[in-house]
Amino acid sequence: MAKATAGSGEQIKRFRKEIAALKRAAKKHAAALQQSTQALSDAEARATESLEQQAATSEIPRVISSSPADVQPVFDAIVESAVRLCGGLFGAVLRFDGALLHLAAHHNVPPADTPPQGAQARMEAIAIVLASGPDTRGLTMGSASPARR
Repeated sequence: MAKATAGSGEQIKRFRKEIAALKRAAKKHAAALQQSTQALSDAEARATESLEQQAATSEIPRVISSSPADVQPVFDAIVESAVRLCGGLFGAVLRFDGALLHLAAHHNVPPADTPPQGAQARMEAIAIVLASGPDTRGLTMGSASPARR
């Protein structure tokens, strides 16, 4: 009977070693699975971003071809696409004629901050935030009162 007990004790030690080895292998596989899951998540995020960029940039040529004589819808599409691509809250498109900035289009600009369409400002007297989103927390901008015409 003593031999049977000794054999059982060695079997228990061997089983414990096997169980410990299986636990280590399971931990390695779990870590590899977690890394693979993260890589897949990152790849999905990149693919989604790429599709959003394609959708936003394909919209502009479509607008150009649908209204070749009117540039306003094109400026509107540009600012809307830029706000969407940047994850911003609002945006503006300005044209510079060599001396003045002209408001060409805006999207989601708060009503209190919305200048009239076609407003002008002297280049040297203006500071502009073109987009505001989650990455611009705490950003404040100011300028001297722009000379509008």
